[in-house]
Amino acid sequence: GGLLSEVPDLRVSTLTPSTLRLLESFGVGSGIAPPLSRPFENMQIWDASGKAGFVRFSGEAEGERVLGQVVENEVLKEALQGRAVKLGCELVLGDVSDLRLPRPAFGITKPPPPAQEASGKGEADEADDTMATIRFEGGPSIRTPLVVGADGANSFVARKAGIRSVSHKYGQRAVTCTVRTEVTGLGGHGTAFQRFLPTGPIALLPVRGGFSNIVWSTTVPEARRLEGLDATGFAQAVNEAFHSAGEGGGGAAG
Repeated sequence: GGLLSEVPDLRVSTLTPSTLRLLESFGVGSGIAPPLSRPFENMQIWDASGKAGFVRFSGEAEGERVLGQVVENEVLKEALQGRAVKLGCELVLGDVSDLRLPRPAFGITKPPPPAQEASGKGEADEADDTMATIRFEGGPSIRTPLVVGADGANSFVARKAGIRSVSHKYGQRAVTCTVRTEVTGLGGHGTAFQRFLPTGPIALLPVRGGFSNIVWSTTVPEARRLEGLDATGFAQAVNEAFHSAGEGGGGAAG
């Protein structure tokens, strides 16, 4: 795989023990194992008042060696793609310019047939109701019986398929970053922390190399304010969010 940067990427995934076992069965486990990732054994959750105490979970109590494992998304993606290639899959990387789907049994209206191409493809190819056609920007076209639309909230595949969704604005914005933490007990980097503030939760997830990942959901104005702080000011805000008006904190951000 590629060389890891000194500072972990801020986009990470937290994998449960059952997910880790599934990936291991696929032959992906070694590609995401420590030191490429960071397992944690405990998780501690409490609210801003601190009056109700805190809830603490452990992998040991669940009969598991770990409670979860934090993996950078790029590390996970590289491991999955590498395994796919070893299994004989062909990877075509690029931006999709067009997608034409076959007629389903119900629920989606088939798009109009494409114009005849100059390449000489017959109408029978384009009229095949069992195959989808994926066209890439400046690249090849692929015909396939299955398209998996794993392309996020603003899914291009869903739009092309005519799949509608209902959304709701919560007035929240997430601030994510990577910080170096000074361990002060309570399991140190083996513990993930989450505190529920009046404006939304803040989480501290251990990642490799003595760093932790911050995911802080808050109001849009407060998120904008946090994003405008320098490193020292942001570290101070994180420490205040975890330590002010209550007990249960687990480290200092720097």
